Amino acid sequence: MYNQNNRNMTDLFDQWDELPQIVLNVFDEHLKEGEEDSPTFEQYQKIEAELNVLGYTCEYGMDASIYGLKQIKQNV
Repeated sequence: MYNQNNRNMTDLFDQWDELPQIVLNVFDEHLKEGEEDSPTFEQYQKIEAELNVLGYTCEYGMDASIYGLKQIKQNV
């Protein structure tokens, strides 16, 4: 559900300290620090779905990287 109008916006991962706590909580819930295994594709799908509800989206690669965090709604 990526809004193409947001294509040129800054990746909000570069502004991590400015993200709302509710968004940070999504990542905290699914990406536990110190876990041995890399996040799975299914975990990234869950993260994206939860972010969409909050008015954000992200992208993730087959190399287990997550990037392109963008806001898709004005208010959270």
